[in-house]
Amino acid sequence: MFNSKIYFVIVLGLFIFGACVARIPAPSGRPDSPFPYHQIGDTFLADFKELSGIIFYPSRGTLFVVSDEGDLAEVSLDGALLRRVHIDSKDFEGLTLDPASGLLYLVTESKGRILEVNPETLTAGRKFKIDPMFRGQPFLASGKNHVEAIVFVPDASRSAGGTFLLAAANSTTPQEGDSLILEVEVPLQGGENDEETATIINAFSLDVTDIAELIYVVEQNTLKAISDQANLLIELTRDGQVLAVYPLPGNEQEGVTIDSNGFLYIAQDSGGIIKFQPGRVE
Repeated sequence: MFNSKIYFVIVLGLFIFGACVARIPAPSGRPDSPFPYHQIGDTFLADFKELSGIIFYPSRGTLFVVSDEGDLAEVSLDGALLRRVHIDSKDFEGLTLDPASGLLYLVTESKGRILEVNPETLTAGRKFKIDPMFRGQPFLASGKNHVEAIVFVPDASRSAGGTFLLAAANSTTPQEGDSLILEVEVPLQGGENDEETATIINAFSLDVTDIAELIYVVEQNTLKAISDQANLLIELTRDGQVLAVYPLPGNEQEGVTIDSNGFLYIAQDSGGIIKFQPGRVE
């Protein structure tokens, strides 16, 4: 059940190490927005457990999903399992797409690495280790980094054609429950080294717990984030302003994506994918 009180404590600001996080309160007095979709059909792939990320692949017209047990699969929009492979890694917590190259990128929670994957062969390529330091301070915890989500945001001014945004547990400030959103530059135009370094170039703090997914909506130039623990779908501008907050259906939501026709899909850690059509059923 959506708790309206949570809405009024969602705040966002630039993260400054060693000082209080500057927060911009979400607009107060605005009524909570109902979820603007309705479920169609049954949950599919219900036996596919521990899903941790999902993305729509436009040119293929399919979905890719990843599990935190190291599995990657391609699924039709009607729920048919097309391909499934096990990659020699665990703790996958999200995946994204570089639309220019067509390559997929997965992120690992504990090792703090980004892994490049060919969608044609589902084989892994280059690895990028995330440097935990930013402005001389560690922004990712040692040992287990708690990286939970990844999204590629195109930017023609960047040599790599864009940057990645990561969601991670905030281990650098006293505020418990905050999530960090990290902007990371990855040398995608680099060589064929076994492992190159990804660099944090910006960070801000989101005062909501357990951000499990980030997606970028090109048409609106906005972000969507989901909080598994709070059962929220949060719409944000790229500079961190909260636009809308919706109650999120499903159970242990770990991923969300939208296809070219506007249908929304939620991947659940408890198993399966739920498909939603835009509009509410009155």
